[in-house]
Amino acid sequence: MCLPLFAACGNQTEETVSMYQLSREMLTALNAAENMLYVSGSDADAADKFAYVSDLDYELVDDFFLLYAENGAGNADEIAVIAVKSPRSAPAAEASLCTHLSKRTAMYKSYDPTQLEKLNNAVYETVGRYVTLVVAADPAPVMEAFR
Repeated sequence: MCLPLFAACGNQTEETVSMYQLSREMLTALNAAENMLYVSGSDADAADKFAYVSDLDYELVDDFFLLYAENGAGNADEIAVIAVKSPRSAPAAEASLCTHLSKRTAMYKSYDPTQLEKLNNAVYETVGRYVTLVVAADPAPVMEAFR
């Protein structure tokens, strides 16, 4: 499932992106019927919240956000974006998101198997130092907003 992960790592950009604005654009593209909760690198306990989605050393992270369905029962939708300090850390960030997805997939197998199609069709991409994971019924518009 995670083998195509590193295929998009060649894109490089030094542009700084407003993570909050990016989260709003990706959320709008998701067109979620359910309320999505938002956590980010601006939160007081950001490192602890980041640990939910990634085991990457938080010292390598410049910023991040996570959007996830408020009620996970019946909805595995999730958008995660990690901005690493150096593009060299992007492959490790992608691998950490792959690990996170594997854990969520295992959980949903028993918790709510109706969500497995979304999880099995999750999309990863890296653009420069920005790494994303999108779990959605239709990830294409969300990925377009990311790009």
